[in-house]
Amino acid sequence: MSNNMNSNYSPIDGKPIRCQLCHGKMDYKGRGQYVCVSCGNRDFDDYGRVRNFLEEYGVAPSSIISDVTGVSEQKIDEMLKDGRIQIAKGSKPYLKCETCGAPIRYGRFCQRCIIHVVGGISSAFDADKIKRSNRGLNTGKMYFKHNKEN
Repeated sequence: MSNNMNSNYSPIDGKPIRCQLCHGKMDYKGRGQYVCVSCGNRDFDDYGRVRNFLEEYGVAPSSIISDVTGVSEQKIDEMLKDGRIQIAKGSKPYLKCETCGAPIRYGRFCQRCIIHVVGGISSAFDADKIKRSNRGLNTGKMYFKHNKEN
C-alpha cells in the first residue's frame, strides 16, 4: 500500500504521523527518521527511505531507487533540485541549470550562474549603500525611495 493512501501517513506530504504498530504519535528525529513516542518503532518519510537506500546500497539510477523505496522518480528529482541528494561524481547528470542549461549534479543552477547572481545582488547592495549615504539617511529623517520601475 502506498504511504499516501495509508492513514498512518500525512495525505499532504506522506510523512509518518501514526505508528504502524501501536498507532502512537510519531516524533521527527531528523534526516527523514521518525520514532514512535509510545513503542519506539522507527519509520521514515520519502527522504529518509531514499537516504537509507543510498547509504546501504550506494549509487543507483533513480528508477531503481524508486522501485525499491516506493518513492516516485518525480519526488527523487525534487530532492535533487532541492539539493537534498545529488547525482554521484562520474555519473552522467541529467539535470540542467535553469539559467544556462549546463549539466548539474544537484540544485537548480550551475556554479557559474550562482556566482553571477550573487555578484549581481552584491553589487546592487553596494550601489544602494552609496545612494543612501548620499541622501543623508544617517540624519534620522524620512524620505521617499524613488524606484525608476514604479
